[in-house]
Amino acid sequence: MVFKTVFLYCRSDAARTEADDLRQEASIALYDAVKSFDVSQDRITFGLYAKRCVTNRIISALRKLKKHRSDGEEPILSDESPDPLEEIIDRESYEALVKKIEGALSGYEKAVYDLHVEGKSCREIASALKRSEKSVGNAMCRIRSKLESIL
Repeated sequence: MVFKTVFLYCRSDAARTEADDLRQEASIALYDAVKSFDVSQDRITFGLYAKRCVTNRIISALRKLKKHRSDGEEPILSDESPDPLEEIIDRESYEALVKKIEGALSGYEKAVYDLHVEGKSCREIASALKRSEKSVGNAMCRIRSKLESIL
């Protein structure tokens, strides 16, 4: 799964160095997925969870390569298109997960969560919602707890 996913994002001959780096990142993501997967839940399979973790880690690594590249050369991405069936399954799984998250969070927690996902700091969230940082921190703790129970 790691090699297949890396292959989808990199042409192996033209980007051997990048492919090796991405394989390492993907392997770390797979290891992290093994450590963090909640076996007590039965809503999401480990395979889907691991694939999402690996894919997200590869995309993040490619973004970092693009951002930190000094010579301006773009990362080499594959021309292959993903399997449409996998895209549909992934989208349906994603939508089901979003519904579960939205159903578990209160209105305030949802607002905090949305701003956090956008990359806002605790201070920025507090300022935007006109609440104290302590209130936002408490909401983040409740959100983490609820997300852990969902995932």
